[in-house]
Amino acid sequence: MDNSDKHQDKDAVAVAENMLRATEDAYLARDFEAYASYFHLPQKIGNFDGDHLIETHEDLRAIFDAMCDALEIEGVVAMHRTVIEAAFQDPDTVNVTFDSRYVMRGLLFGDKLVAHGTLQRIDGRWQITDGRYASEKHLIDKAI
Repeated sequence: MDNSDKHQDKDAVAVAENMLRATEDAYLARDFEAYASYFHLPQKIGNFDGDHLIETHEDLRAIFDAMCDALEIEGVVAMHRTVIEAAFQDPDTVNVTFDSRYVMRGLLFGDKLVAHGTLQRIDGRWQITDGRYASEKHLIDKAI
């Protein structure tokens, strides 16, 4: 890997970290409009149960509300999300793998969720265009 590849990977990580932080902030503030602005529709979101097509803002809103409800019930006050790997597929597409755990009363809570997503720059803005979650018992699975 030459220096330009390392620079691109570092930039890809920064794009992914910004997206994780922004969506976490939207979840915790229960700000659907902010959250929705980071998603390009239609898209598929998947887990071990299969893919779920999100076609409309109403579909996305149902998942967002279910996830926010689950976070509130569990008493989650923060998310601990870490980019495992991020790389540019092309100048406008970042593939990212990350893990996520929840913070409740200052302690990490629950099983670690590993996920993969695709981020695309559309009309100059980075947006999530798909997501795959490797879990059967995580809060996201209750939401989708």
